[in-house]
Amino acid sequence: MKKLLLILLLICGTNSFAQKYYTLTFKSESNSGAPFKWWLEVKYNGEYRTEIQSNYQGGGDLEETFEIPAAREYRFYILPNYGIGGVQYAEFDNYTLEDVVYAGGEAVFIPREPYNNSPFLGYITIKSGKPHIQIQSSSTNICFGDEVTLTATPVGYSSSYADDYPADAEYYWYYSLNGGQTWSNPNIELSGLNTKFKIEKLIERDLERDPSLNKGNILLKIGAKYSNATEFNDNPPISIDYHHCSPEITNIEYLPPLCTGGQVPNIILTFNRNLTSVEQLRYFQIKRVDVKINPVTNLPENIFVPYPFYGEGNPNNGIVSSFEEKTPNIFTYTLSNLSGLENNAIYKIEYQAFNNNKNMAIVDSPAEENFTYKDPLPLTFELEGSNPLCYNSVGSVKITAHGGSGEYYYYSLDGGATKNQFANKTLVTTSIENGKTVETRSGVQQIELPTSSTLMHKIMVTDGNNCTEQ
Repeated sequence: MKKLLLILLLICGTNSFAQKYYTLTFKSESNSGAPFKWWLEVKYNGEYRTEIQSNYQGGGDLEETFEIPAAREYRFYILPNYGIGGVQYAEFDNYTLEDVVYAGGEAVFIPREPYNNSPFLGYITIKSGKPHIQIQSSSTNICFGDEVTLTATPVGYSSSYADDYPADAEYYWYYSLNGGQTWSNPNIELSGLNTKFKIEKLIERDLERDPSLNKGNILLKIGAKYSNATEFNDNPPISIDYHHCSPEITNIEYLPPLCTGGQVPNIILTFNRNLTSVEQLRYFQIKRVDVKINPVTNLPENIFVPYPFYGEGNPNNGIVSSFEEKTPNIFTYTLSNLSGLENNAIYKIEYQAFNNNKNMAIVDSPAEENFTYKDPLPLTFELEGSNPLCYNSVGSVKITAHGGSGEYYYYSLDGGATKNQFANKTLVTTSIENGKTVETRSGVQQIELPTSSTLMHKIMVTDGNNCTEQ
């Protein structure tokens, strides 16, 4: 029984100091190129114990990585030439955790006592120190508007973090949207060992540049900052999948205006699912796609038209709480009587969903559904009359029409109700101006004027959409 107890005590005694809490990178070098041996002792429970050691062979620099525990005191020893010629060694000063781990870049450790009364030219440099911090997330699969709690627990010997980490240490979280290839400082306050955040705030600047980031994967890790240097913990980052959790547009049916300067009669949006009883869509915007990038902000100069229009006959006052389902499982919403769009500009639809009044992501329609607003060419026409050649004979007038849509028509003279199509088909030609296609339309019709004492006649010309000259 005594033997068993002794074994257990040895196991406990060994493991009590075996767990490591920092990863340090050491560099050994010598001005003379001579080899040496060094070791690090850690003070624990009032006594020093050897924790790590290294045999430097001389020549070039040697970089090695070790793990050490958190402790209040450390000291180094160095033995030139592996102790040849004696057992004396040069001793370093005692160092604290801040000296060893939080070196703030490169911290050089040089023996304070010479070896055999001769200056020793070898020294050790701590290149970096990385704390071991356990990190956790309240969820790893979320909707865009959900709040996430991040918890970081520094691993140390004591129950008080202050004993294991410097009092002035600061902790900052970093995120990556490309699988860890690059890491970004957040544009909101995201610091401390315990913090909360929402995706929408964390990556809002990224979303301005790329709206498609409203769903995807984000990696998060924490860094400890001390002496103006930040070292990341060695644990793997937290991976969170996030979704915009909103109905998605699958099709846009765009109906252009009938006449120049007129309103867009309808834009019919088809969604992939219906709204639930607690969901709403708000802040519809018809947003330009073909915009320039602002050289100062490096962001697109977005031009948008808000819809629905508040106070203009919209009973929902800007809130969409249901879709139409004229065909089973086909859910649509119609934007009607739109104005304010720019000719030849390309547009997309943008909106935001709310779930129980909690805002979800801002969602864009897919790029393949972008539409181009084309204002029909204005309809104009000229008249060229010909007088009768003889007494009591007929005259004529030639109508030359431009612009408009479809074929041209004219009505019988002086307010007549008979509508007649031009005998000749409309001539349509296209050309490229400033990189855009420009359409030119024209048509000619000659009609006879009856023999009459009337010297002035009225005539009305329309196009295929019954538009008239403005």
